[in-house]
Amino acid sequence: MGRQLTEDVEEFRTAADPCLVRDPARSTLLLTISESIRVNGAAAPAWFGYGRENGTAPVSAGFVQTPPLRPLLGPMPDRAARELVPVLRAAQPSLDS
Repeated sequence: MGRQLTEDVEEFRTAADPCLVRDPARSTLLLTISESIRVNGAAAPAWFGYGRENGTAPVSAGFVQTPPLRPLLGPMPDRAARELVPVLRAAQPSLDS
């Protein structure tokens, strides 16, 4: 699965909104947190991520992380969640502690 990590809330929402609104109840926190950051900004840099099965597939996974909290995963295939762990650890080694 191809993933994109970004600090840009607009990029995240543009890419991930179609995935998130398909299941708004399970995506409530991702939608709410990203909208709050979009409107009010963030006290510290937030991380956003989204993934696709391939470069042309629709987004099928998303997450938000607002440090110091751990990443919050949205609805995603199990395989995507398993594959996300090493990507997040490589980007943020502090997640191991």
